[in-house]
Amino acid sequence: MDNVIRLEFEKSLSGLAGYDFGLAVYYEQIEKKVNLEGKNILVFPDNVQRVASSFTQGLFAEIVKKIGYDGVEKKIEIRARTKELAYRIYEDLIF
Repeated sequence: MDNVIRLEFEKSLSGLAGYDFGLAVYYEQIEKKVNLEGKNILVFPDNVQRVASSFTQGLFAEIVKKIGYDGVEKKIEIRARTKELAYRIYEDLIF
């Protein structure tokens, strides 16, 4: 069974930016819930319309240290307001 982690942000927040902010969100909302042995689905709320690469890199820094970029692709699925946004988040991380 997939492990669904629903990220929460203030409703007024439409854009996410900053490595430190991404890292803080990881520690506050993901670290204790993520299961790197199985598949995880990170769900961004619909109010998030833009995600800067700096945020993405901070959000995934600890996971990448543990399982590498290939592991992220295999173990983490991203769901966002649009498929394009989810793809851009992956693209910012991998490339």
